[in-house]
Amino acid sequence: MRNGAWFVMFPKDRLPPEADIKAVLDKVRNATVSRSGKMEFAVVAGKASFDIALNDQSWVATETKEAVERNGGSLSNRAAVASYDARFELQFDHGDMADLFAPILSAAEKLAKLTGGVIYESDNGVFQ
Repeated sequence: MRNGAWFVMFPKDRLPPEADIKAVLDKVRNATVSRSGKMEFAVVAGKASFDIALNDQSWVATETKEAVERNGGSLSNRAAVASYDARFELQFDHGDMADLFAPILSAAEKLAKLTGGVIYESDNGVFQ
């Protein structure tokens, strides 16, 4: 059951090619990455796994703006982040977080660097 999520939020016009996304995800240590659909990936680390999928639906812009209004006090570029209209959703099971924290963080950091985006822990409302 996937009951946790982190987001990598970014402007849709910075969406990289799928091959570039797969290439950076392949650099996550001790993990195996496979493509599970268009702009969707499964990441297996040991006995646990998490999923990554692009979401660029219209409501993402609204949800991003609301997240920045509620929790964006630590952001130096609040106005820019509030305008982001796409995100990668990293979905995982909280019960596996002890095994997945490092791979999830690594994947999120690599995707944020690739897109020029920010990481948002949606479960607790923290921007990294």
